[in-house]
Amino acid sequence: MTELGIIGNATPFAVDTSGTARRLDGTVKLQWWVGAEDRWHYVPDEAAVRQGLGADNSALETRLRVPGGDVVQRSVVVPTNGDSAALCEIENETPVPVALAVVISGFNGAVEVNNDTVVINGSPVLRAGRSIARTLVADTVEAAKLATQGGDAQPPAETTWPQSGGVVVAIVPLPHTAKYRFAFSGQPCEVLAAPQDLPPLDAVARGWESHVGAGMQLSVADDRIQQVAAACQRHLLSGSVLHPGSEFWTNDTESWVPAVAAAALDAWGHRIEGRELLLAASGVDDLVVHATRPVDAAGALLWAWAERLERQPDAELEAALGPWIEEVAISLLRRPGWFSKRRAESRRAAPRGNGPGSAGTSSDDAWRALGLASAGSVLTRQGNQTLGSDIVDALPQLVRDLDPATGPLPLALGGARLGQPDTPVFGELASFLGLSEGSGWAAVLGKSSSTGAFGSDARSQHPGVSALFLLALRRSVVHEPAGSGGVLDLVANPDQTWLGAPIEVQRAPVTGGVAGFGIRWHGERPAVLWDIATSTGTAALVSSGLDASWSGQGAKGEALMASTEGLALGPSTPKAQPTKARGIDKDADVEPDSFG
Repeated sequence: MTELGIIGNATPFAVDTSGTARRLDGTVKLQWWVGAEDRWHYVPDEAAVRQGLGADNSALETRLRVPGGDVVQRSVVVPTNGDSAALCEIENETPVPVALAVVISGFNGAVEVNNDTVVINGSPVLRAGRSIARTLVADTVEAAKLATQGGDAQPPAETTWPQSGGVVVAIVPLPHTAKYRFAFSGQPCEVLAAPQDLPPLDAVARGWESHVGAGMQLSVADDRIQQVAAACQRHLLSGSVLHPGSEFWTNDTESWVPAVAAAALDAWGHRIEGRELLLAASGVDDLVVHATRPVDAAGALLWAWAERLERQPDAELEAALGPWIEEVAISLLRRPGWFSKRRAESRRAAPRGNGPGSAGTSSDDAWRALGLASAGSVLTRQGNQTLGSDIVDALPQLVRDLDPATGPLPLALGGARLGQPDTPVFGELASFLGLSEGSGWAAVLGKSSSTGAFGSDARSQHPGVSALFLLALRRSVVHEPAGSGGVLDLVANPDQTWLGAPIEVQRAPVTGGVAGFGIRWHGERPAVLWDIATSTGTAALVSSGLDASWSGQGAKGEALMASTEGLALGPSTPKAQPTKARGIDKDADVEPDSFG
């Protein structure tokens, strides 16, 4: 399952494994049925349905197997009339014609079908690329199935409109190799554009490729990691300008999710989108909200701003945020141990491992300490000695009182700010997914859908897990611990499957600039080539995950590391040839040290 959206103030669509779509904030659903030579196939009830991303890696592709081949639905979301619409294309890949039924349900009211448009309660909800051949209206989906089987559908011109009901079925013939396109608004709207006036699917794919390609680029042995990372980026980018009170950010999520998602976008190079989301979530112009903002949200926001301002110094923005940071920090100092009733109750009832929307994933005490430490670093840099001193005085006791078992997420995100070592965010991601300690990336990827989405009981794709996946992956390949003086830790937490295969990172945002590096292997020894472009022109490098004894210096360079005990390739881990993985038939030892 997945959530499809666009970058803009428009609601995404949730699409399930059968291709049934609805707006994230709506109840009106669109599904599709196929009348093949054997019978009607009601896609949500069929077992022979497969789903994945199309060849362009952005369109959601749902395949239904019928006698003779597949009927394929491809779905994207496009902008229309100041909002969004689902644009669907259904193609008949079988050698014989079939009948296609587009079914709209989840409403109650008056229905009209005019040529190529389905109108519900006076508003267009579906507009097709060509005329609708037959149609029927029913009260329930089951009644619509029976009526469709019985051949009750009639040409729209021969039907008296409007009709009252809760389901409308639009049927068209779909010859061999033919495609049928339609736009679905999912809600009342004044105007719904014709499919031919909307961007084609390949244009949507190029747009997403451009947006995702503008961020950090990563290549490791398992292509599935890159595919899931791209899906998580598309997901968060589509929610980046939505209001923090929207369904996208509040449905089955905790209060810290928008701030952590903004930090994830920022860490992957989507700086404008991360900044806009962080500003919206902060409510900078509404100081009254600080008295009621949940502690986890306040702590996460302060941490996210500290991360951004340290990585991308902006004196003007920092000065403008100063009063807001003071107010949020004061609110945290005045509310020790504050818990919401819902979180306190569910923390007692639910174990960890049920997803980031479940309780028990973090304690307010840990979020509070992290938020104050983050605020203190910003305010001290601004020369604020009064509040900075209060924070300095309060922090030691707060840190001593922390129970790492009840605040693992904030400690993983910013343990170094509290004088503790950062624990891998990967561990928290694995825990949220219900995986055991010691699980690897393969197990995490196994929890994602075929489209690269991580869902929950209430969501097709969960923004909290999308954010944690991106942060965990980013920190696994390049980490810049707070308080490290600008030290970059390259490949800090590698997966065993990465060893022996090339690792490449391009345009990773770091303090004052971007970093790129490549890892090649000489037997069991990793060789690193780096290029760090920062405002300081220098960089200090380590690689705690490959060779804890190695360190490097300078904006550009290369080095050969030692075989690190415990990470050497064993007989159960075949040594991949980096050049073979890239489709180049050369010996690894003579491959030029270059990347990207």
